[in-house]
Amino acid sequence: MKPLTSILACIVLLSVSAHVKGWEFNEDDSTEGWIPTHAGAEVKDGRLIVSVEAAVNDPYVTGPSGPWDANDITAVVARVRSSADTTLYSGGAGPAIYFFNPDPHAVGFLLPEPNEWAVVLIDMLEQEVWDGTVNNIRIDLADQVPQPWTLEIDWIRFESLYLENEGFYYGDLLGWEHIGAGSIEDFEVTSETSSSPSFSVKANGVGQYMALTQPVKGGLELEAGYTVTVHGALMVPADSWDPTASIWFRVREFNGTEERLSPSVQVTVFDEWFQFESALELAYSTGERTALEVQLYSNLPPGKAIYFDDIYVDIAEPTFDDADLYWPYVNTHWEFNTVGDTEGWWNFDPERITYFDVNDGALLIDAPAGTFDPYFFAPNGPYYVSRAGGVAARMRFSGTEADLALPEHAMYWFPVDGGHGSKGYTVPAPDEWFVAYIDTSNLWSGWINNFRLDLGHYAELVLVDIDWVRFFDHYIMNNGFAGSLEPWAHQGAGDAGAFALTSDQVVSDPTALEITGLGSDQFHALAQPLDGWDRIPKDATITLRGAYYVPTDSWDADSTLWLRLREYDGAVENLTASLTDPAVDAWTPFEYTLTTVYEPQQRTTLEVQLFSKNPQGKSLYVDDVFVAVVAEEPVATTAWPVNAVKLAEGQQIAIDGQVSPQEYDGAQALVLNAETLTAEDPYFDGVTHGGTTTSGSAETSLDDFSATYYFMWDDEFFYAAVVAQDDSYSFVGPHPNGSDTLQFVFGQTVDEPATTNMYIPTVAPDDGTGSPMAKNDFGGWIGKDIMSQSVYAGSVDPQTQDWAVEVKIPWAAMTGDFAQEVFPPAVGDTVGFTVLGIDYDDGVLNWFGTNAGSLPWEGAGLESMTFIERPSE
Repeated sequence: MKPLTSILACIVLLSVSAHVKGWEFNEDDSTEGWIPTHAGAEVKDGRLIVSVEAAVNDPYVTGPSGPWDANDITAVVARVRSSADTTLYSGGAGPAIYFFNPDPHAVGFLLPEPNEWAVVLIDMLEQEVWDGTVNNIRIDLADQVPQPWTLEIDWIRFESLYLENEGFYYGDLLGWEHIGAGSIEDFEVTSETSSSPSFSVKANGVGQYMALTQPVKGGLELEAGYTVTVHGALMVPADSWDPTASIWFRVREFNGTEERLSPSVQVTVFDEWFQFESALELAYSTGERTALEVQLYSNLPPGKAIYFDDIYVDIAEPTFDDADLYWPYVNTHWEFNTVGDTEGWWNFDPERITYFDVNDGALLIDAPAGTFDPYFFAPNGPYYVSRAGGVAARMRFSGTEADLALPEHAMYWFPVDGGHGSKGYTVPAPDEWFVAYIDTSNLWSGWINNFRLDLGHYAELVLVDIDWVRFFDHYIMNNGFAGSLEPWAHQGAGDAGAFALTSDQVVSDPTALEITGLGSDQFHALAQPLDGWDRIPKDATITLRGAYYVPTDSWDADSTLWLRLREYDGAVENLTASLTDPAVDAWTPFEYTLTTVYEPQQRTTLEVQLFSKNPQGKSLYVDDVFVAVVAEEPVATTAWPVNAVKLAEGQQIAIDGQVSPQEYDGAQALVLNAETLTAEDPYFDGVTHGGTTTSGSAETSLDDFSATYYFMWDDEFFYAAVVAQDDSYSFVGPHPNGSDTLQFVFGQTVDEPATTNMYIPTVAPDDGTGSPMAKNDFGGWIGKDIMSQSVYAGSVDPQTQDWAVEVKIPWAAMTGDFAQEVFPPAVGDTVGFTVLGIDYDDGVLNWFGTNAGSLPWEGAGLESMTFIERPSE
């Protein structure tokens, strides 16, 4: 085993539910889910750069959430560089890796020598607590380092995930086979030089192609469209290279007849280690592919050698635009203009914040003396933040300078994928209005569930007024006119010189827009199209807000200030109103709303225009211009979607046949009976049920059958339960689906269900002997008996004939059978799903279903289940 000359606390884990690559940080501005706290993070030039200010306590970076199977990972390696020696400031709290399975564990580490790149390794086989399912991880850094410092991470990768012996850490070639010319002896594990401690492979040339090869684990099960990338490190001595030499460290896909190969390595660096990668998008289906492997081919002059190390594979799922996962046109501005209406914002703890209400056009907050960590939440999203630079808020704090100068003020946000991030803001002075632009553009991406604002830890009473909260750089950019005018562009008369940044009149520091008049007979403007203007739907409500300042001598009878939204189809404009009688000599808020009248494909533009005409040489001012877009999400007229709610921490469900709302606390109960089949859904606004019934009788009354279902999940299991009010329970064998029964269907997709890709778990509460009967392999569909791996129970009340069923199915039982892996799910994942309640009365089977029209095994009729977190109280 390699000596641990330095240890990095970057534990990278494999989700058991998806093909998770290591973190390569090749896309600028994308931290790939790593979120800092008490630190900064950005991705630039292919590196994740974590920056820590001087004397910071408890800086850490939270990694993407699991679950992950610790058994799949034997070690973790990363290429890193630290700007400072933090040894004197390292202790039990950090640097350390915290991982949770579910109990927290910490593994301390040391960083390499300052300013030196090094590949470092942590051997997880030596950690006894590294076992089972790991739910979350984070990297804690050193505390109270007296100077600002950075940790740069080039990449983080898994050991023994898709290949064995990727880093040759144990001094042998175990797992690799020889092919091509020469023999296995031409590949020598050596300590002469290495990219990571402390071995590499020396390939001795024989004048022909020779290679080491190894199959990619799970490669035959990957669907077409996945991208497989081989990464590694090479060192090519200059005298080993000539025009005949080549290196082809590649991914090979083979269907028995034709092979597909990733590109060869282009060698431009000599006599030092360099990183390479070669990627191949898979084209063959699982039935066609006969091989997927990594081949380390080289053709070198006889007697010449090259060195290679750290050969890793990552597997990326087919890419898609995550903006399409959720409806984007939700409210992202909160103005607090209605007395008593907090607009969905809510106070987490009434003892930490004793007053929380809207009055006088502001959200008013009282944080009492001695309070610790008061905070309050925005309405639940989700919000697509990849197109937002952060959150801006106009606030005023009343309290002591000492309290308000403390650094605890921050915004926290909570990604849909798990974890959290934070960014601080400062209060400049007591009793003064200010606008805080909390810039998170380099810290967040994708979708967040919600966010919150944290106040300080105050010794004395602090009163906070919040005039408004708005996403910025959302639909339009440079809301505060800071730094430059871009991307605002000049339109109309004159030239762009009439528009400038100024600090003479501002709402938010440091500058505002100054508009110099060309004369009251000439319009000119700055304009900016709305991001996604060609996708915003018809009938959307678009609101333009900001502030203007008009000096008295800058206005005459012919002046106009037209702060407008403009929609245009090439012939007719749809415009908001102009301002012809402004307030003068004071900053004044403005607000205009436009309802779109054109379909996206009809319009030629949708933009903001700051149009004005006023006396020549006289100035108008505009600052903090924001746009919000709200539109109703189109929904099917009939549907029955279902949410499965994740268990709360510590919540336990006993599979004993006794079902109660208390045990399934947090679940979104689904009531299935004759009345709810076509009723409005209680959890999905605007959705009307499209349920169906197949009955031998003309009517089915509530007295005959009414069932309440609960669906929940955690990292290991799916839980389903039903309690049924029934006028008569009976069992007719030999299978459970011929009787009063709980039955549901998991399908691969919703729109085009593959009838062979379905699970149909079915449980009857009593088979006539007092025991439940379960089955899922009915033939023609997935035949694996998952019920033998599940726990289930049932009960029948002998007096009322009411009955209940519970079942707990391990995700592991349903892994690997769908064409695209679904289980175990992550928060936000969706799967095809239908509930079927079977009521057997007097020799007649009555089927109640959440499906619309036809049964799933007829090729249609699947609805959807979405796996969600427990909603906030």
